[in-house]
Amino acid sequence: MTSVPATALPVPPAAQVGGAGDWGTPSPVASVPGDTPPSPSVQASRGPGDWDGTVSMWSLSILPSGRGSAIVDHLSPDGSVSGDYEIDTTDGGRTWTYAARPTNAGGSPAPVWLSEEVGFRSGAAPTITLDAGHHWSAQRGPADMDNVSRLAMDGSQLWATGDRCTALDCHSALLSGRIGGRLTWLQIPGVSWAFDITATDGVAYALGADAIDGHGPGVLAVTHNGGRTWQRLRGPCGDGDLVGPARVTAISEVEVQVQCAMYSAATPFRTTNLTLHVSRDGGHTWINATRTLPARLSDAVLVGGRVWATFVPDDVVGSALLRSDDLGRTWVGSPPRVIGLYDAPALSVIDANRVVWAHTRRHGQYVQLVIASTTDGGHSWHDYVVPLPA
Repeated sequence: MTSVPATALPVPPAAQVGGAGDWGTPSPVASVPGDTPPSPSVQASRGPGDWDGTVSMWSLSILPSGRGSAIVDHLSPDGSVSGDYEIDTTDGGRTWTYAARPTNAGGSPAPVWLSEEVGFRSGAAPTITLDAGHHWSAQRGPADMDNVSRLAMDGSQLWATGDRCTALDCHSALLSGRIGGRLTWLQIPGVSWAFDITATDGVAYALGADAIDGHGPGVLAVTHNGGRTWQRLRGPCGDGDLVGPARVTAISEVEVQVQCAMYSAATPFRTTNLTLHVSRDGGHTWINATRTLPARLSDAVLVGGRVWATFVPDDVVGSALLRSDDLGRTWVGSPPRVIGLYDAPALSVIDANRVVWAHTRRHGQYVQLVIASTTDGGHSWHDYVVPLPA
């Protein structure tokens, strides 16, 4: 297994990140009043973007055309009020609107867009659209399927990870089928728990674990014939226990990237070692593109030779977005964007220069959910503060 030379992370302390020579400090563009956090001594009046309790974002998915969706998750301080709300964008994340239907009242999660026309809503009753969301229909699966989570598309072939649950536990495995047709279970020798699936140019890579409880050594496998036979590869994640946030993405038939998320017994149910690795020879050798980053990495994506990564620095309460153009040897980044909150930012990388990420920040006694977007590789930013639903 190969790796790039490790060099010191050229990101200065939190107070200095984003200075001269780095990409520009984000310039907020207020979408609702109260966009600029007041000083701690000032009691802020509540504005339309001020949430009480906690608020976060997940399932952020944006297409090259600028159309996309996400889920806003809110929980009141006493836990008496909670809700999941779908929000949609048509301009690459600069502005957002709430979906007409309630998501938390038995509705489906926000769609994951596989192409401009094909979108998929995961869950216990997955649905698919083939006409950019104008019509949705059921994506049929086997009778013992309880849930569909991650998915990929290659031509008319649909790949997915699904759960089968009993009274004792749930088991995740792989599914395959034609778009709009019935999905069937796949068997991969040595993969008893499936985390992710990716496919392109007739090749599919599956990432899983050799364990029945979801914790075990990571296994990476590849198929060139639609899943009839699989070849196990030497993946980059090592012998530790791989867990749910792990991800695999195929760029081409021979270029693939793996995001390793390892389980730590010292902090149960939390991933403390998340790294991004890339292979350009079909998974035979690997480069660690995040080895010089600090701990508490939240997400990392390689697109067009550029790595984007969100992380929470060890020496500050907040999150930051970093960029590397040399596969992780050096990094430049923005200042931490969170004040007084632990944060796991949501990230959507449209291409090497167009990035959208969501994070939270304090506004007096309230919390704001901020969606920041750039179209020039991070030199300038546009902020959108998500208002409360009507």
